[in-house]
Amino acid sequence: MVAARSMAVMKGVHVGNRDVGRPCLWFETDTGSGAALQVLIGQDALDLIEKSGVYDVRELEGKTCWVEASVGMIRFIGLTGIGLRMES
Repeated sequence: MVAARSMAVMKGVHVGNRDVGRPCLWFETDTGSGAALQVLIGQDALDLIEKSGVYDVRELEGKTCWVEASVGMIRFIGLTGIGLRMES
């Protein structure tokens, strides 16, 4: 099955070291028909935080994002921009 782009909701947004041993941003993406943990490290995490324009990453809780979803896999693509003050 080919991955399809769909909208998801970000849940459980956190920053810390997790089990990767270095700072990262992690959250769950929930499409309504499935959910997956997303872990962004390094520049990927910084880019998402900067682009979102949030003061605190906890403000990303409940925001919408784009994911690629296929059988057994949900991959974060980016924010939809709905309800966010997007930085250019």
